[in-house]
Amino acid sequence: MRVKELRGASRAPLTLPLSPKGRGEMTFARRRMPMKTKRGTSNMTLEERVQLLEEIEAIKKMKAEYVLACDERRWDDAMRYFTAKPVVDFGRFGRFVTWDEVVTFFEVTMPKTIAFTIHRLCNPIIEVKGKTAKGIWYCEIPST
Repeated sequence: MRVKELRGASRAPLTLPLSPKGRGEMTFARRRMPMKTKRGTSNMTLEERVQLLEEIEAIKKMKAEYVLACDERRWDDAMRYFTAKPVVDFGRFGRFVTWDEVVTFFEVTMPKTIAFTIHRLCNPIIEVKGKTAKGIWYCEIPST
């Protein structure tokens, strides 16, 4: 495979695959995006940036563990990721705002409704602000 090396606003080169005949090149400006902090600036120390990245990676791992527990039908393990006062929106399966509703969903509704799932997650967008965080993923769930 041939590749073309581009240099944008950042120092690191961006390498993109090309078709064998050189068609299908992607050209775009690569910008360095400032990392936001609770102060709203990009004046983070190296230690703060590393801590932020570690927190984001921990959130990604937690989400992966949760969906694996769901796929393997380990409902008790899946439920341990919810707080005592959950607000959960499972789309067409419902919105739940109490612990008892979440327990009923996992222990009663899920086993009767879906026999097989495989969660495929990608493109997480995670924002950490102090002791709270929010994230969104694209999620594809083949199921039967």
